[in-house]
Amino acid sequence: MKRRAAAFTLVRNESFWLRAWASYYCSCFPQEDVYILDNSSTDNSVVELRSLWPHVHIDTAEHKQDFDADWMRKTVEKKQGELLGSYEVVLFSEADEFLIPDLGVHSSIYEYCSKLATGDIPQPNMPARRARGLGAVHQVGTEPPFDGSTPLLLNRSTMHDLPRYSKTLVTKVPLRYRNGFHYTYSKSGVAEQKKPIDPQLSMLHMLHFDIDVFSQRCIDREAQFGAQANKAWQGYHPDRSVLEGYFRTLWQHSPIYETPKLEIPDRWKTLLSR
Repeated sequence: MKRRAAAFTLVRNESFWLRAWASYYCSCFPQEDVYILDNSSTDNSVVELRSLWPHVHIDTAEHKQDFDADWMRKTVEKKQGELLGSYEVVLFSEADEFLIPDLGVHSSIYEYCSKLATGDIPQPNMPARRARGLGAVHQVGTEPPFDGSTPLLLNRSTMHDLPRYSKTLVTKVPLRYRNGFHYTYSKSGVAEQKKPIDPQLSMLHMLHFDIDVFSQRCIDREAQFGAQANKAWQGYHPDRSVLEGYFRTLWQHSPIYETPKLEIPDRWKTLLSR
Protein backbone atom coordinates (compact mmCIF):
# COMPACT_ATOMS: atom_id res chain seq x y z
CA MET A 1 0.00 0.00 0.00
CA LYS A 2 1.32 3.40 -0.97
CA ARG A 3 2.13 6.06 1.61
CA ARG A 4 0.27 9.36 1.41
CA ALA A 5 2.79 12.00 0.25
CA ALA A 6 6.53 12.72 -0.08
CA ALA A 7 8.61 15.88 -0.52
CA PHE A 8 12.06 16.06 -2.10
CA THR A 9 14.69 18.49 -3.32
CA LEU A 10 18.01 18.43 -5.19
CA VAL A 11 20.96 20.37 -3.73
CA ARG A 12 24.64 21.03 -3.97
CA ASN A 13 26.32 23.18 -1.33
CA GLU A 14 23.17 25.02 -0.25
CA SER A 15 24.26 25.60 3.35
CA PHE A 16 21.72 28.35 4.00
CA TRP A 17 18.73 27.09 2.05
CA LEU A 18 18.90 23.36 2.71
CA ARG A 19 18.40 23.93 6.42
CA ALA A 20 15.50 26.32 5.77
CA TRP A 21 13.93 23.88 3.29
CA ALA A 22 14.20 20.95 5.68
CA SER A 23 12.94 23.00 8.61
CA TYR A 24 9.77 23.91 6.72
CA TYR A 25 8.97 20.60 5.06
CA CYS A 26 9.89 18.49 8.10
CA SER A 27 7.50 20.59 10.16
CA CYS A 28 4.71 19.49 7.80
CA PHE A 29 5.71 16.01 6.55
CA PRO A 30 6.85 13.03 8.60
CA GLN A 31 10.66 13.01 8.40
CA GLU A 32 10.68 9.58 6.80
CA ASP A 33 8.69 11.02 3.87
CA VAL A 34 11.26 13.74 3.12
CA TYR A 35 14.08 13.08 0.64
CA ILE A 36 17.25 15.00 -0.20
CA LEU A 37 19.17 14.35 -3.42
CA ASP A 38 22.70 15.53 -2.68
CA ASN A 39 25.08 16.30 -5.52
CA SER A 40 28.50 16.08 -3.86
CA SER A 41 28.04 18.82 -1.26
CA THR A 42 31.25 19.85 0.51
CA ASP A 43 29.96 22.68 2.73
CA ASN A 44 28.83 20.58 5.73
CA SER A 45 25.16 21.27 4.97
CA VAL A 46 24.24 17.60 4.63
CA VAL A 47 26.14 16.65 7.79
CA GLU A 48 24.20 19.33 9.68
CA LEU A 49 20.91 18.12 8.22
CA ARG A 50 21.59 14.54 9.36
CA SER A 51 22.11 15.75 12.93
CA LEU A 52 18.94 17.87 12.99
CA TRP A 53 16.57 15.54 11.12
CA PRO A 54 18.05 12.04 11.43
CA HIS A 55 15.14 10.23 9.75
CA VAL A 56 15.22 12.21 6.49
CA HIS A 57 16.41 10.18 3.50
CA ILE A 58 19.63 11.50 1.95
CA ASP A 59 20.48 9.98 -1.41
CA THR A 60 23.50 10.61 -3.62
CA ALA A 61 22.97 12.16 -7.03
CA GLU A 62 26.53 12.80 -8.13
CA HIS A 63 27.41 14.99 -11.11
CA LYS A 64 30.68 16.90 -10.76
CA GLN A 65 30.55 18.87 -13.99
CA ASP A 66 29.74 22.56 -14.10
CA PHE A 67 26.15 23.74 -13.62
CA ASP A 68 24.00 21.44 -15.78
CA ALA A 69 20.28 22.24 -16.00
CA ASP A 70 19.60 19.30 -18.30
CA TRP A 71 21.08 16.81 -15.82
CA MET A 72 19.09 18.43 -12.99
CA ARG A 73 15.84 18.06 -14.92
CA LYS A 74 16.45 14.41 -15.77
CA THR A 75 17.49 13.62 -12.19
CA VAL A 76 14.35 15.20 -10.74
CA GLU A 77 12.09 13.47 -13.26
CA LYS A 78 13.68 10.11 -12.40
CA LYS A 79 13.34 10.61 -8.64
CA GLN A 80 9.77 11.83 -8.96
CA GLY A 81 8.87 8.70 -10.91
CA GLU A 82 10.57 6.44 -8.36
CA LEU A 83 8.77 8.04 -5.43
CA LEU A 84 5.42 7.78 -7.17
CA GLY A 85 5.92 4.05 -7.01
CA SER A 86 5.64 4.30 -3.21
CA TYR A 87 3.57 7.47 -2.66
CA GLU A 88 0.21 8.72 -3.87
CA VAL A 89 1.48 12.31 -4.19
CA VAL A 90 4.99 13.70 -4.65
CA LEU A 91 6.10 17.29 -4.09
CA PHE A 92 9.34 18.63 -5.55
CA SER A 93 10.80 22.07 -4.94
CA GLU A 94 14.21 23.64 -5.17
CA ALA A 95 15.90 24.63 -1.94
CA ASP A 96 14.65 28.24 -1.93
CA GLU A 97 11.07 27.38 -2.94
CA PHE A 98 8.31 26.92 -0.40
CA LEU A 99 4.89 25.60 -1.34
CA ILE A 100 2.24 27.17 0.88
CA PRO A 101 -1.45 26.23 0.67
CA ASP A 102 -4.41 28.41 1.55
CA LEU A 103 -4.02 28.17 5.32
CA GLY A 104 -7.66 29.00 5.81
CA VAL A 105 -8.53 25.70 4.11
CA HIS A 106 -5.51 23.45 4.74
CA SER A 107 -3.48 23.34 7.94
CA SER A 108 -0.23 22.60 6.09
CA ILE A 109 1.22 21.64 2.74
CA TYR A 110 1.21 18.01 3.89
CA GLU A 111 -2.55 18.20 4.52
CA TYR A 112 -3.00 19.72 1.05
CA CYS A 113 -1.05 16.84 -0.51
CA SER A 114 -3.02 14.32 1.55
CA LYS A 115 -6.32 15.76 0.33
CA LEU A 116 -5.05 15.55 -3.23
CA ALA A 117 -4.16 11.90 -2.63
CA THR A 118 -7.65 11.08 -1.38
CA GLY A 119 -9.54 13.27 -3.85
CA ASP A 120 -10.87 15.48 -1.05
CA ILE A 121 -9.95 18.66 -2.89
CA PRO A 122 -11.48 20.82 -5.66
CA GLN A 123 -11.05 19.36 -9.16
CA PRO A 124 -9.97 15.92 -7.87
CA ASN A 125 -9.45 14.68 -11.43
CA MET A 126 -6.59 17.16 -11.97
CA PRO A 127 -3.60 15.00 -10.93
CA ALA A 128 -0.87 17.67 -11.11
CA ARG A 129 -1.14 21.06 -9.41
CA ARG A 130 0.37 24.33 -10.57
CA ALA A 131 1.10 26.85 -7.82
CA ARG A 132 0.94 30.63 -8.09
CA GLY A 133 4.50 31.93 -8.19
CA LEU A 134 5.35 34.69 -5.71
CA GLY A 135 8.65 36.26 -4.73
CA ALA A 136 9.57 37.84 -1.39
CA VAL A 137 11.74 40.95 -1.83
CA HIS A 138 13.96 42.63 0.75
CA GLN A 139 13.10 46.34 0.93
CA VAL A 140 16.69 47.51 1.31
CA GLY A 141 17.01 50.63 3.45
CA THR A 142 13.73 50.18 5.29
CA GLU A 143 13.91 46.54 6.39
CA PRO A 144 16.78 45.07 8.43
CA PRO A 145 19.02 42.36 7.00
CA PHE A 146 18.33 38.82 8.13
CA ASP A 147 20.42 38.11 11.24
CA GLY A 148 19.65 34.42 11.77
CA SER A 149 17.72 34.90 15.01
CA THR A 150 14.18 35.33 13.66
CA PRO A 151 11.86 33.57 11.21
CA LEU A 152 12.92 34.43 7.68
CA LEU A 153 9.84 36.51 6.81
CA LEU A 154 9.27 38.19 10.17
CA ASN A 155 10.83 41.49 9.04
CA ARG A 156 9.66 41.30 5.43
CA SER A 157 6.52 43.00 4.14
CA THR A 158 6.56 42.74 0.36
CA MET A 159 6.24 40.16 -2.38
CA HIS A 160 5.39 40.24 -6.08
CA ASP A 161 3.84 37.93 -8.61
CA LEU A 162 6.38 35.79 -10.46
CA PRO A 163 4.47 34.27 -13.40
CA ARG A 164 7.51 32.30 -14.57
CA TYR A 165 7.62 30.64 -11.16
CA SER A 166 4.04 29.43 -11.28
CA LYS A 167 5.33 25.88 -11.39
CA THR A 168 3.67 22.47 -11.41
CA LEU A 169 5.41 20.86 -8.43
CA VAL A 170 2.79 18.68 -6.72
CA THR A 171 1.67 15.63 -8.65
CA LYS A 172 0.07 12.20 -8.62
CA VAL A 173 1.58 11.29 -12.01
CA PRO A 174 5.11 11.44 -13.49
CA LEU A 175 5.83 14.75 -15.22
CA ARG A 176 8.14 15.89 -17.98
CA TYR A 177 9.72 19.26 -17.30
CA ARG A 178 11.43 22.01 -19.20
CA ASN A 179 14.85 22.95 -17.79
CA GLY A 180 14.32 25.07 -14.70
CA PHE A 181 11.02 23.28 -13.96
CA HIS A 182 9.05 26.32 -15.10
CA TYR A 183 6.87 24.36 -17.51
CA THR A 184 5.71 20.80 -17.93
CA TYR A 185 5.11 18.93 -21.18
CA SER A 186 2.16 16.85 -22.23
CA LYS A 187 2.56 13.34 -23.62
CA SER A 188 2.54 14.83 -27.12
CA GLY A 189 5.54 17.02 -26.25
CA VAL A 190 3.64 20.32 -26.18
CA ALA A 191 4.63 22.75 -23.43
CA GLU A 192 1.73 23.22 -21.04
CA GLN A 193 2.47 26.86 -20.30
CA LYS A 194 -1.15 27.72 -19.60
CA LYS A 195 -1.98 24.94 -17.15
CA PRO A 196 -4.48 26.52 -14.71
CA ILE A 197 -3.16 27.71 -11.37
CA ASP A 198 -4.68 26.14 -8.28
CA PRO A 199 -6.06 29.11 -6.29
CA GLN A 200 -5.40 27.20 -3.07
CA LEU A 201 -1.65 26.79 -3.70
CA SER A 202 1.21 29.30 -3.76
CA MET A 203 4.93 28.85 -4.32
CA LEU A 204 7.04 31.44 -2.51
CA HIS A 205 10.43 31.95 -4.17
CA MET A 206 12.96 33.32 -1.69
CA LEU A 207 15.85 34.25 -3.98
CA HIS A 208 15.65 37.97 -3.13
CA PHE A 209 14.34 37.81 0.44
CA ASP A 210 17.63 39.20 1.78
CA ILE A 211 20.38 41.10 -0.03
CA ASP A 212 23.24 39.61 2.01
CA VAL A 213 22.02 36.02 1.68
CA PHE A 214 21.53 36.58 -2.07
CA SER A 215 25.00 38.09 -2.52
CA GLN A 216 26.79 35.33 -0.61
CA ARG A 217 24.92 32.65 -2.52
CA CYS A 218 25.99 34.20 -5.83
CA ILE A 219 29.61 34.36 -4.68
CA ASP A 220 29.50 30.71 -3.61
CA ARG A 221 27.87 29.56 -6.86
CA GLU A 222 30.40 31.43 -8.98
CA ALA A 223 33.21 29.76 -7.04
CA GLN A 224 31.65 26.33 -7.68
CA PHE A 225 30.31 26.59 -11.20
CA GLY A 226 31.76 29.73 -12.81
CA ALA A 227 30.05 32.96 -13.80
CA GLN A 228 27.48 31.18 -15.97
CA ALA A 229 25.72 29.87 -12.85
CA ASN A 230 24.48 33.37 -11.98
CA LYS A 231 23.29 34.36 -15.46
CA ALA A 232 19.69 33.46 -14.66
CA TRP A 233 19.88 35.49 -11.43
CA GLN A 234 19.89 38.88 -13.11
CA GLY A 235 21.15 41.79 -11.08
CA TYR A 236 23.99 40.24 -9.14
CA HIS A 237 26.94 42.63 -8.95
CA PRO A 238 29.94 42.52 -6.60
CA ASP A 239 29.70 46.29 -6.08
CA ARG A 240 27.43 46.74 -3.05
CA SER A 241 25.92 50.07 -4.17
CA VAL A 242 24.99 48.60 -7.55
CA LEU A 243 23.38 45.57 -5.92
CA GLU A 244 21.43 47.76 -3.48
CA GLY A 245 20.12 49.84 -6.36
CA TYR A 246 18.99 46.70 -8.11
CA PHE A 247 17.06 45.51 -5.06
CA ARG A 248 15.34 48.90 -4.64
CA THR A 249 13.95 48.77 -8.18
CA LEU A 250 13.81 45.01 -8.66
CA TRP A 251 10.17 44.84 -9.72
CA GLN A 252 10.68 47.63 -12.27
CA HIS A 253 13.39 46.11 -14.41
CA SER A 254 13.56 42.39 -13.66
CA PRO A 255 11.65 40.36 -16.27
CA ILE A 256 10.50 37.78 -13.71
CA TYR A 257 8.62 40.14 -11.38
CA GLU A 258 5.26 41.79 -11.91
CA THR A 259 3.72 44.75 -10.11
CA PRO A 260 1.91 45.73 -7.97
CA LYS A 261 3.46 45.06 -4.58
CA LEU A 262 1.62 42.51 -2.46
CA GLU A 263 1.67 42.23 1.31
CA ILE A 264 3.11 39.09 2.81
CA PRO A 265 0.28 37.55 4.89
CA ASP A 266 0.82 37.70 8.63
CA ARG A 267 0.20 33.93 8.86
CA TRP A 268 3.19 33.33 6.60
CA LYS A 269 5.69 35.35 8.63
CA THR A 270 6.53 32.59 11.09
CA LEU A 271 6.35 29.65 8.67
CA LEU A 272 9.98 29.70 7.55
CA SER A 273 13.00 29.45 9.81
CA ARG A 274 16.47 27.90 10.07
